[in-house]
Amino acid sequence: MALVGLGGIGKTQIALRFAYDIKASQPDCSIFWVPVLSHGSVEQAYVEIARKLGVQKKTDDEDIKELVRQYLSSDKGGNWLFVVDNADDQELFFGSDDKAGVEEYLPEGENGLILLTTRSRQVAVQFAQSKIIDIEEMDSNEATLLLQKYLAQRQTPQDEALLEDLLIQLTYLPLAITQAAAYLNQTKVPIRKYLGLLRGAEKDAVRLLGREFRDSTRYRNSHNAIATTWIVSFEQILKSDPVAVDLLSFTACIEPKAIPQWIMPGSESEENEWAIGILCGYSFLARRGDDDIFDMHSLVHMATREWIKKQDRHERVAYDAIRRFNDIFPPSDHENRKRWRQCMPHAMRLLHDTQASETEHRYELVFHVGRCMHIDRRFKEAIRCFEEMWR
Repeated sequence: MALVGLGGIGKTQIALRFAYDIKASQPDCSIFWVPVLSHGSVEQAYVEIARKLGVQKKTDDEDIKELVRQYLSSDKGGNWLFVVDNADDQELFFGSDDKAGVEEYLPEGENGLILLTTRSRQVAVQFAQSKIIDIEEMDSNEATLLLQKYLAQRQTPQDEALLEDLLIQLTYLPLAITQAAAYLNQTKVPIRKYLGLLRGAEKDAVRLLGREFRDSTRYRNSHNAIATTWIVSFEQILKSDPVAVDLLSFTACIEPKAIPQWIMPGSESEENEWAIGILCGYSFLARRGDDDIFDMHSLVHMATREWIKKQDRHERVAYDAIRRFNDIFPPSDHENRKRWRQCMPHAMRLLHDTQASETEHRYELVFHVGRCMHIDRRFKEAIRCFEEMWR
């Protein structure tokens, strides 16, 4: 069985709660926990499990992980729950040509259950097939209770009114909520001011979401800040699927909501479909029903933009995005109105973010946008576009 969802959505905490419930209802059931953060963390976890089971190596050549697997797979193992947490890295979990993965050392048998947590739907599907539970966002009431649980400062009536606005800004994401509570507790900044920072300049919001904080429910030395948590996922995708990274970078340059697939680079190719699947699998993109329209998680959008800037790729990515829009921008006539209206918010966001760039390709896109605004009777905006071209 696998729990899959966006980084920071609470998969580890749900697995922990499940483990406690199992122990309460079945006291004779042994609980084992393996964090798949690195080869070292896996090895250390198996050594600890072996110690508790009384399993020892007879020779130096024996692998303690294999001995644990054999023991739990036998009748001697009894009833057990084996939690494999943070199995996000495919190579670490499934292995490579020259190194075995964690999967090879997982026990088998009717007396036990393996529970996997992962951000990667690919890992979840390959391991658990159809036995997958998608962890959805909290609702407003759940998010409010979580924030109130972690907030140390007494709330004024004015603060109570701002809580819902803050939670909406944090997209009801558990890790973002606990991070905000930690910041508010440490700095004693009023909720109103913290909310203003989140809504203000993007660099301030990114700085807030990138601040590390102590969280006793998460692993020591792991990234607790929501922005840096996702950067780990970005790096994993970069290692395994460059096309998906290109698509992620492209979507970071446009509006995060209502993204039609046809504007994406390589939209008609199988590679593009696979890349979309990768990003949806990490919950970075979400498809709207059966439509070829996608939404990007707003905080992920912000974190991706910052990641691209830190890599000094922002100008190149934006330039490529402008060229893509020029290639696919529909003719500005009434027959294509639906298409260019879909395109406009994204083109305008791209133009707004590249105002310092004075290139022929950018002015070509300005012309496309201005002409469509004119046909849509948005005359003042159209005039501003044409004035920009002739400055």
